[in-house]
Amino acid sequence: MKWSVFLPIFYFCNNNISRWPHIAAFWRNHPGLAVLSTLISLCAVPHTGYAICLSPPGDVTGDGLTSVTDVQCNILANLWSLGGLVATPPACLNTVGSPAILPDHNCDGVINVSDTLMAVTFALYQPLSAELDNNGNQCVDACEIDTDADGDYDLSDCAPQNPTIHHGAVEICNGYDDNCNNDTDESGSSVTASCATTSACVTDGICGVQPTVTGLIITEIHHSPGVVEDSVGEWFEVYNAGTLPVNIQGFVLTDLNNEFHKVDAGGALFIPAKGYFVFGRNKNPANNGGVRVHYEYTGLGFSSISDTLAILDPSGTQLAKVTYSAAGGYPLVPGKSLALKSLPEPPLVAGSWAASSWSLDNGDWATPGGPNVDVIPSACEEGAPVVCDDQNPCTDDVCDDVAGCVNTFNTAPCAAVDPCVSTATCTQGVCVGGTSVSCDDSNPCTKDTCQAGVGCLHQATAGGCEDGDACTFLDVCLNGTCVAGIPTFCDDFNPCTVNSCVPTSGCVYSPTSGLCEDGNGCTELDICLNGICVAGIPKVCNDGNECTVDACHPVLGCVFTPTSGPCTDGNPCTAGDVCVSGKCIGGPAPVCNDFNV
Repeated sequence: MKWSVFLPIFYFCNNNISRWPHIAAFWRNHPGLAVLSTLISLCAVPHTGYAICLSPPGDVTGDGLTSVTDVQCNILANLWSLGGLVATPPACLNTVGSPAILPDHNCDGVINVSDTLMAVTFALYQPLSAELDNNGNQCVDACEIDTDADGDYDLSDCAPQNPTIHHGAVEICNGYDDNCNNDTDESGSSVTASCATTSACVTDGICGVQPTVTGLIITEIHHSPGVVEDSVGEWFEVYNAGTLPVNIQGFVLTDLNNEFHKVDAGGALFIPAKGYFVFGRNKNPANNGGVRVHYEYTGLGFSSISDTLAILDPSGTQLAKVTYSAAGGYPLVPGKSLALKSLPEPPLVAGSWAASSWSLDNGDWATPGGPNVDVIPSACEEGAPVVCDDQNPCTDDVCDDVAGCVNTFNTAPCAAVDPCVSTATCTQGVCVGGTSVSCDDSNPCTKDTCQAGVGCLHQATAGGCEDGDACTFLDVCLNGTCVAGIPTFCDDFNPCTVNSCVPTSGCVYSPTSGLCEDGNGCTELDICLNGICVAGIPKVCNDGNECTVDACHPVLGCVFTPTSGPCTDGNPCTAGDVCVSGKCIGGPAPVCNDFNV
């Protein structure tokens, strides 16, 4: 490379760093690095990062020394950040810590030439200016801010305003990252133990599996600050659920109506993967209520009654959106942020949100820059109730939260161990005594017995039985079942009834009407009345024979008995007629002489 091509740029930078003569000398001794660093300073797209204090200061290579090698590595790290931290980090970054943190020596959130200039200062073992390092420990004062006093500086703390979340914290099952390792509720003894129950009556719970979430999610909106004016205290928080940082340079923040703001950070500005990012109307914690704001915007304000917030990428594609309103049931409380309760839920309904209950030092309620620990539901899946049933009917089984299962003897009636014994009584946890079990199955076709240890037995028998049907008789047992015999004969020989049979009651004789025969030969035209044949009119027994005596016999009917004596056979030519065997026999002819000559 012909470095002379870039010398005008070098001289421009060199002339503007005269207040750091040791750095100017360093550039003159290393013109290649000067040109490359100057190019980065003019053309670079800075990347938001997080910083730590190194020992010795500036030793990004981890070799225990600070030298030109660290300066070269810082430049490579600057170039790596320009690519969005997607490629493999420079191999020279060997110090323990995040490669995105190590090169940002001045902790301004941007890895650029200013950090390279500081690397030169460290390499020359020159002190930092009092403006940057008031306590003189060779670490920029901005790197040593620890708002929540959890031992983790704000710039490396994944929740700088929550002292329970920091590097080195114990990971438990709660639905968020406790130890800032970009993993949530990862397997481990502490996560398992955090779901342990405090009651002896419930088994230990298990940590639920966190669903996969991607993209940008609006997780918190501080719409109505209570301690400062809206113009400086409003902010909102975005979570990057993806595995890669998202460059928001050129993004548009809008209410989809008249208000909008186009993000212009002077270069690339990244939301870290699995990280939270706070957009605010004022970046100075001294003015905005003590909130660490990553990017300050203008032209956009929140209504305390209803509003919409949307994030569009440079092409106009909508990446995230929230529409809230008091009328729609959203919990809008002055001084309290609107906090998303669960990342997997689409932030589109009122039930997905809650008013924050996490108290900030300034008097407001919110969790800026970290998970909404106050509203996230429990991630532990509750264990099952302990079953205390000991399968002994002679104990009362209950569960005590401290003692666990308690099985107390009772004196209740019980079923004896022997199935042939019943109505036993519990004594000292044992079922004793009792009477013999009745094995009668009310089946006439079985022989009922009880066998010890087995119970009732019902053996099929043969013979006659009663099947319960009144319309059959001579029923018989067949394979343990009473089978119907022959039909019941229901003829009562009464002409004045209709004969039938009902299974439940037997023969039924229903009265009928009409002519009948009452069995009395001396009556005729008999009729049925109330099921009885009633005599009709007397029978007339007159045979018109004077040689018989006419009478009526109840069984025989009309009886004509021959008689003797005179009769008239109707023949005038006979005289002295007499009855013989029921007939009129003519006598001799009469003398027809009237003696008239």
